[in-house]
Amino acid sequence: MHPRPASLGFAFAATLAGMASCRFDDLRRDFPAEHEAMEPLRERVGTFSNLSRRVKWVIHSPGELALMPVDVGPIDFEREMVVLVGMGPTPSPDYAVRLKRLVRDAGVLRAEIEYLYPPDGAAGSASPASPYHAVVMPRSDLRIEGFTAPE
Repeated sequence: MHPRPASLGFAFAATLAGMASCRFDDLRRDFPAEHEAMEPLRERVGTFSNLSRRVKWVIHSPGELALMPVDVGPIDFEREMVVLVGMGPTPSPDYAVRLKRLVRDAGVLRAEIEYLYPPDGAAGSASPASPYHAVVMPRSDLRIEGFTAPE
């Protein structure tokens, strides 16, 4: 038995009504999938941050962003978050820090951070620095292991 055209029209109208009630721009905040890395949206790497100590911060609000001594531009906190790793004071600008990736593992995000040091005996600059790497990521409500909000 074939459906009558009137019932097809009703089914189509019901489907459209259902689609109108859902939001296609709703954000998943439990991504990425297990064992997958998050893709950065943009980043800023620098040598001089004025950070007085080593930090691993996750910033989810404008108030927290105001405590960050690095300018990363405008952030849409409904869709984005900032992850900052800072080395704190170093004796020269020959040091660096990089957030290589954030990977979901057992329901949390784990960060892979690389701290770069000048080779032993290298004649570096005597100018103090405070290297940092700030990464704007898609917002996630998953905890980043070892990271806190700015203090």
